[in-house]
Parts: sequence; C-alpha cells; structure tokens
Amino acid sequence: MKLLHLTEKYLYKILGNELDFDLKQYLLKGSFSSILMQVFSMGLNFFIGILLARTIGAEGYGTFTYVFTLLSVICTIAVFGMDDLLVREVSSFQGQNNYSGIISIIKWTIKRVLVFSIIISIIFFMVINFSDLLSPEKKSALNFVLPGIPIFAIVMLLQAGRRGLHQVISGQFPEKIARPLIFIFIVFALFLIDDTLVKLHPDFVVLLNIIAYGMAMIILIYQLNKFLKLKKNSFQNPVEQKTWLKSSFYFFIATIMAVINVRADILMLGWMKSDTEVGIYNVAARFSDFTAFALLIITPLIAPSISRLYSLKEKEKLQQLVSKAARANFIFAALITFLLVMLGTYPLKIFGTQFTEGYNCMLLLCGGQLLTTFAGPAGNILLMTGFEKYAFYSGLAGTIINIALNLAWIPNYGINGAAAATAVSLFIWNGLQTFFVFKKLGINPTVLIREYSQARNEKRVSQ
Repeated sequence: MKLLHLTEKYLYKILGNELDFDLKQYLLKGSFSSILMQVFSMGLNFFIGILLARTIGAEGYGTFTYVFTLLSVICTIAVFGMDDLLVREVSSFQGQNNYSGIISIIKWTIKRVLVFSIIISIIFFMVINFSDLLSPEKKSALNFVLPGIPIFAIVMLLQAGRRGLHQVISGQFPEKIARPLIFIFIVFALFLIDDTLVKLHPDFVVLLNIIAYGMAMIILIYQLNKFLKLKKNSFQNPVEQKTWLKSSFYFFIATIMAVINVRADILMLGWMKSDTEVGIYNVAARFSDFTAFALLIITPLIAPSISRLYSLKEKEKLQQLVSKAARANFIFAALITFLLVMLGTYPLKIFGTQFTEGYNCMLLLCGGQLLTTFAGPAGNILLMTGFEKYAFYSGLAGTIINIALNLAWIPNYGINGAAAATAVSLFIWNGLQTFFVFKKLGINPTVLIREYSQARNEKRVSQ
C-alpha cells in the first residue's frame, strides 16, 4: 500500500497542476490499472517466451518469431488502418453522444476488414506455397497461421473500438491477459491428460495461439455488444461515411510503415541469416522492449484525449498533456536502460546460454527506444489530429532507410547490424514526426517542452 501511495504521489508530481482535475483523474486511474495489466501481461508473455526458448531451442523459437512477425505485417495490411480510424471516430462520436455513429463505423469497418483479411490470406497462401522464398519449416508454420488472419484482424479492430470509448484497460484485457492465460492453460491441460500430447513444435505452438486468439475475440465481441446495447436509446445523428476510407488509407500507410520499421529487422534477418540468429535477436528485443513499458501504458490512454482536446481547440491543455506523457516515458526508459547495462548478460541467460550472444544487440535496441521516448508521442499526435499524411511521410522515410541499412549491415554484422539499422531508422522516423508536429500544430512533443515553450512564449511577448 505504501508503494502504491508513493507511486500515486510521484505521478501527481509529474502531471503537475496545469491539467484539469477530470483529465488528471482519468490518466491516474488509467495509469494504475494499465501498469498492473502490463506487468501481468509482460510476465505471462515472458514466461511463455522462456518456455518456448527452452523447449524448442533457439532455432525453433526463431521460426516461431519469424512467423508471428510476418503475421503482424499481414494483419496490419488486412486491417487497412481502420483500427486507428476507429479510435479517432469513436472518440469523436462519443463526445457528441452519437452512439448510432459508433455502431455505424464499427459495422462498416468489420465488414471491410473481414473481406480484406480473407482475400489477403488467400494471396499469401499462394505466394508462400508456390514460391521458394521461405524454408519448408516456415511454410509449414505459416500454413497453420494463415486461416487465423481474420481472427487476428478482428481482435485488433475490436480493441481499437474499446480504446475509442475510453475503455482502454478492459479493451486490452482479452488479448493481453486472457489470451496468454488460455495458451498456458491449454498446454498444461494437455500435459495433465497425456504428456505425449505436448510436443512443442513451431506448428503446434502456432495452432495453440490461434485458438487462444479466437477465444479472446469472443470475449471482445461480448464486451462491446453488451456496452452498446445499454446505449441503444442514445441521441441519434446522421453519419458521414464518405471520408472514412480516405482517412483509413492514410492510417494504413502510416501504420504499415511503423510495423515495417519495427519488424524489418526480424523479417530481413530471417531471410538473410539463420532461424537461430532470429531467435537470439528476438530475446534481445524482448528485453529492450522493457524500456518502452511506460510508452505502452501512456500512449493508448492519451490517444482519445489528444483527439478530444484538439477538436475542442484546447491547444494549451493538449501541449501540457503531451509534455507530461513525454517526460514520464523518457524517465522510465532511461532507468530501464541503465538497469540492463548494469546487469550485463545475466538476464539473457534465463532463456539459455546461447542467447547471451545478443547482449550488444540488446544495448543497441535500447538506444533506439530511448530516442523514441525522447521524441515523445509525435506519431500519435499526427494520427489523432487529422495530419495522417505527415505520419506517412515520416514513416516512408524511416522505412526506406531501415530496409537499406538492414540490407547493407546484416550480411557483415548479423544481429548487431539489424539492431543498429533499427536504432538509426527510429531516430530519423521520430525526428521527422516531431518536426511535422511542431510545424503543423505548433506543439513540441519532446521531453524538452517546458523550457523550450517558456522561452518561445517570452520571445513572443517581447515582440
């Protein structure tokens, strides 16, 4: 209890006195719930990672990692940016008490995503099986996962709808908590029935994950349907659908660029090097992801608030919100990076001695994450304020540089080359997004905001 009290006191200090009481209470309440959920989720996924790494080895774990990395790209294509569109539009409709608009856009997006995901699954099935681009092991695992693409896509969509309704925690629970728990439960249930049934092979692991995602989707559908039934008599208003597809296209391009920026390293490493190196690299990336823990908590919480404050033209409150978020993210990332440097290779040994080869790679990836948190939630601001195309320009530049550097550095430097390419591209990508946020909105999203804004305002007053 004392630790929670100290944490609450620290968060109040970070938020300061500028934000209004309701917004501060929303962020604090959401932060505590999100912290607990993210800690539990990371713990579950960490346990699953160790279980897989120690049972199917670095090579098998690398195959599994590669398949699910490719899956994330395929699902991003299938969703076509409609998840981010849902967050923005649902938040806006809720502010207008227009629940018919919410129901309309949810149905509109689900219909299109189902069609897109089925078509894309068929296309990828043909490409994978009628070409020699991938090894037989990867082809086998992907053939198991492709039928599950519509399920993964709908889960992404329904989570976005819940986030737009400011139901961030309950919306993430089915995928972040229920899914890994279901996976672990199935594995142990099979083990208790007959231990020979549990032969952890990449194909088998993929199949279990599809089942777990399917159950998470059922939970999300039930939650959303229950909430919207309570609002069926709310204010009705005509809904304009003409701009939705155009907006979702910009969201799609920006998101696919972001996914490629984050996943190009693993995809290209799996293409140019062995599955063993992919497995080692992914474990290093898992530890570097801890530096983005605060970012994972705060970004979903503030996205609807960014959209609302911008639509209400409350620029000063928007600046204050962004400033506080950026500072909290950077402080946490810096502390985790320092801790990982001090611990050395010890954390990597938990997965197996072979994984200690990824230590330098882990440090390079941590550096890239630090640069990301320093730039603040610039990409989120662009997407939530109607400047999607500038997020696209930034993502395109970062993606081209990322692919070029991976092609140049992976053959000679392996996993360290992939990590360095990712860190450099993250720096360029986030730097461009920060520039566009400042130029188009007059907002500085970085951790240096307070001092910079004060100097800028004093200059304007003197003029």
